Amino acid sequence: MADIKHGQTVREASDAEGLQKWADPGKAQIVDAASFGIMPDTGEDQALAVYRAIQHCRTIPEAVLWFPPGRYDFWPELAYEGVFTISNHDNDCSRRVAFPLTGMRNFTLDAEGAEFIFHSLIIPFWLENSANVRLTGFKVDWDIPMMGQGTVVAADGNWFDIALDEGYHYRVADGKLVVQGEEWERDVWGLLEFDPLTRATAYGSADQWSYDSYGGLSVEERGPGVIRYTGNRSARRPVNGNKMIFRCGLRDHPAIALSRCSDIRVEDVTIYHALGMGVIAQNSRDVSLHRFQVTLRPGTSRVFSTKADATHFVYCSGTVSLTDCLLEYQLDDPCNIHGIYGSIVRLLASDTLLVRLVHGQQQGMEIAEAGESLTFVSGKTLQACGALELAAVERVNREYMVMVFAGEIPAEFGPGDAVENRGRSADVVIRGCTVRKNRARGLLLTTPGEVLVEDNDISAPGAGIKICGDVNFWFESGATRRIVIRNNRFGDCNYAYPSWGKAVIDIDPVVKNLAPRHGYYHGEVIIEGNSFRTFDRGLVRGHSLERLVFRDNRVEPSGTYPPHGGAVEAVELRACGQLEASGNSFAGQPGMLRVDDHLLELSGEMRLGSE
Repeated sequence: MADIKHGQTVREASDAEGLQKWADPGKAQIVDAASFGIMPDTGEDQALAVYRAIQHCRTIPEAVLWFPPGRYDFWPELAYEGVFTISNHDNDCSRRVAFPLTGMRNFTLDAEGAEFIFHSLIIPFWLENSANVRLTGFKVDWDIPMMGQGTVVAADGNWFDIALDEGYHYRVADGKLVVQGEEWERDVWGLLEFDPLTRATAYGSADQWSYDSYGGLSVEERGPGVIRYTGNRSARRPVNGNKMIFRCGLRDHPAIALSRCSDIRVEDVTIYHALGMGVIAQNSRDVSLHRFQVTLRPGTSRVFSTKADATHFVYCSGTVSLTDCLLEYQLDDPCNIHGIYGSIVRLLASDTLLVRLVHGQQQGMEIAEAGESLTFVSGKTLQACGALELAAVERVNREYMVMVFAGEIPAEFGPGDAVENRGRSADVVIRGCTVRKNRARGLLLTTPGEVLVEDNDISAPGAGIKICGDVNFWFESGATRRIVIRNNRFGDCNYAYPSWGKAVIDIDPVVKNLAPRHGYYHGEVIIEGNSFRTFDRGLVRGHSLERLVFRDNRVEPSGTYPPHGGAVEAVELRACGQLEASGNSFAGQPGMLRVDDHLLELSGEMRLGSE
């Protein structure tokens, strides 16, 4: 691929050229939803009528299913049902779908001004084996969100009280808090503390009241709608008046899910709430989100949008683009792009491996098929060493598969190492987007494709940009080759330090043997022309990186929060190959660079390492 020039997308194609594939006025046939009895603002269930309308659209080339403005309600009772594997979600159940768009070709859903309101457990949109599909104009929300929310009204010593906000229902049974909704109830397993003024994660709070830490708390009802928690003396005490989110149940019903699709465009769509991610795309090609929003419904008292990531892309290829998007208040990352490492369990023959999908939220995923080339990756160094064509793959169950290769497997690879499908790698463009006020990190970029992050506003309680890769927990693959981070505006990041990152830009692959002689995991990262407003020092922290360019960036203090003091210097590097730095300006204290054990001032022009 040619070098990315200023102002160009990876594909070097204008939006007008891209839209031509979806809109051909001479061929498009408009299907009025009303002709199937789909009427807005009735409060009646539209699921069966929508299913019939979609079935009709399958018979029409270039179909456009049109919804007039208004509110449309959906319940799961008469919705399409299937068993779907959705990466990075919980997959132990069949699910109902309001818009089952399977096998669609050259299809548009045009719903400008429509609000699709969902009830209970249901996936709004499922797209599978579909191509050239455009979704545009609508909003997604739940009538009763599948979360709980309250306000801290008292805190002292090792206890604190939370008063549930109006409209949220619960019961306390056997020392557990259970959140209730429409024909569902789910145990609470964690709490998240949010600042009521910023509606962002409270400074220093992170996940201190979730997962194992939540299990150490006792629960009692102090009065109608008031819950007292006692225990966990080691955690920071919540602040009176702060909002508290009750985390409950699974992440199992995303708003829009794509599997094995191509040429998908989601445009002018807003997600107010979902029981999983806003958009999850897996094994898909050329996915575009334009003016896509994950945000709060205007006028709501909520401090959360989606239950998990706003957007997530797994083993996607072609180009993934996010342009002019707003991603905020979601309870995980705004965007995560990665592949999957299959863990080698056993050598069955000189050409045959038993491979396991380790993480439960990836089990059931299809990561390779016959004819594709797989790369062998060391579990200790994360270095690739050789690749072979896959002759056959046999799935034993959701967790294990047998892979037969068209040649002998390199002798040095065995249990604890991994295989990766680098053929399923996306180029990425993220431009003109705003990401902020969520739980966890900002943009997670782990893909071997060309990546351009340009002209965005980025703030997160963790790292604003995180570039990782691991074979120890998430098994998320994608050693990067070239990432350009240019002309962005970084607001306060890492205000929940150190839970979700160690610097504004955190390059931290999980490498056990961290030494340059083993090679570098990530390739080139260019950070240029950005502005950083920060309350602490840490701008960039990285290791196992072949080349870092840090030039023409502007840094100024924000004074928003007290410094957390975790980052020692502005830029800290270990086991890195080359560094170029020039033209950077620091308001206040001069920026310092630490490379391994060497401390230098980031002023003027410097070049470290060999060419």
